[in-house]
Amino acid sequence: MKNKICEYSDLLPEKVLEKLGIDRLPKDLVQLAKDMGIEIDDTSRKVEYMIEGIEGKVFVENGKPKIWIDKFLPAKRKRFTLAHEIGHVVRDILPALENDKETNEFSDDGATLSFNRDGNADYREYRANDFAGRFLMPQKEIISDLKKILNDPEKEKYTLQEIIEEMADRFYVSAQAMNIRLLRLKIIE
Repeated sequence: MKNKICEYSDLLPEKVLEKLGIDRLPKDLVQLAKDMGIEIDDTSRKVEYMIEGIEGKVFVENGKPKIWIDKFLPAKRKRFTLAHEIGHVVRDILPALENDKETNEFSDDGATLSFNRDGNADYREYRANDFAGRFLMPQKEIISDLKKILNDPEKEKYTLQEIIEEMADRFYVSAQAMNIRLLRLKIIE
């Protein structure tokens, strides 16, 4: 498998962003994923997946990674799920394809996408969640935006929750995802 997508194999999210030449991701990740060489299906209704509660799935078809995303997910959840699945492509699928190894498909539901709160200790799911967080909310951009908020006199009386919500809106992620990212960066306790 030698095509454009291979250049992203096993890269950390910061390196993927660097290779793409962007600091902050657009709201719509579908075109970005397609530009990376990943085929995206976010319009079809896969009843068999939905019955199982699957929100996103990555698999290999004709030697190329393909991602299916539940088209009925709320926009911010859909965006995080797509970033999570891109993480599986970059960190799990592409390295296996390059080494001609058997690749697994990854199906993700609310449990695997919720930072393994269900006790699931699969390191690949944790890594895909971490990839999504770092991909959608790069540390440098988080710090820059946080400084802007904290230095804005109109926002000096914001509570921590209001700051988290403002940051979540700026990065087009859920407040929960932003809270976890800020905790991981040790910006909040």
